[in-house]
Amino acid sequence: MANTYSWTIQKLSYELGPDSEGHSDIVNNIEWLLTASDGEDPPHEAGWSGNAKVTWEEDDDWIAYEDLTQSDVVGWVESSLGDELASMKSKLDAQIEEEVNPTEASTRDMPWDEDDGA
Repeated sequence: MANTYSWTIQKLSYELGPDSEGHSDIVNNIEWLLTASDGEDPPHEAGWSGNAKVTWEEDDDWIAYEDLTQSDVVGWVESSLGDELASMKSKLDAQIEEEVNPTEASTRDMPWDEDDGA
């Protein structure tokens, strides 16, 4: 089964305004978390978090803060990540694969330690 990805918007930072066009509550930074899951029961998951800077140009479509949807904000994040998004998903997939089929291990039990009850 292919992994699925979900976004969590953790924090929005914004300028109170108004700006030169009369806009207020102008989002300028988005803190986000992208989670990959394999859908198993229980699921194997991996996450990646970051920040996306948002800048506005004079001719950009404006969405009032109170009208924003998660889809709008996720679109801004995905747009800001560009080609990096595919690389991030690939790395999350690799983390899940390593959890499901580990290639490395560690232990604090040394092979020369003996448990003789003393």
